[in-house]
Amino acid sequence: MGETSETRSTTDASVGPSPSEGALPESIAASAASGSLESDRIGSSPSHEPDAAAGVDQSLRVLAHVDDVAVARSTAERLVVLALANADAKPFAIEGTGVIIWDELDGVRSLARIAGDLAEEFGVDAAVIEPDVVSFAAELESRGLVTHR
Repeated sequence: MGETSETRSTTDASVGPSPSEGALPESIAASAASGSLESDRIGSSPSHEPDAAAGVDQSLRVLAHVDDVAVARSTAERLVVLALANADAKPFAIEGTGVIIWDELDGVRSLARIAGDLAEEFGVDAAVIEPDVVSFAAELESRGLVTHR
C-alpha cells in the first residue's frame, strides 16, 4: 500500500529527517543519517575548491541516476535504492532532504544549480547548503547510484 518501485539503486544508510512541509530544516547540513548530512560528509573541502585529484570544481559536476538501480519509494519522504550492477551492494535508505536531492539529480543541472534552486525554493542561502549537496552527491556516486554526465 502506498509503495511504488522503479528501476534505479543504493546502499545501507539513511539521509535526513523529513523536512517540514514547504521548508527545509535550518540547513541541509542539519540533516542526514542519524540526523545529519554533515556526519556523512565525503571530504572536507568547500564545494567551490577544485578536487585535488581531479582538478575539478565539484559543484560544477552534473550527475544522474545510473540506469541499473532499483528504487523503492515507500512515501514521498523515504526511498531505498540498490545498485543492481554491484553484487556486493546493500540497500541504501534515503529520507527527508536526501530524497529531495536525489529527485533533483537529473543529469542536466550542475550540483551548484541544484543547490541554488533548492535554496531559492526554501528561502535559504545556497552557500550554506551547496557543500552538503555536493557531499551527499559524492556519497551517492561512491555507492554506484549516480554517475557523472
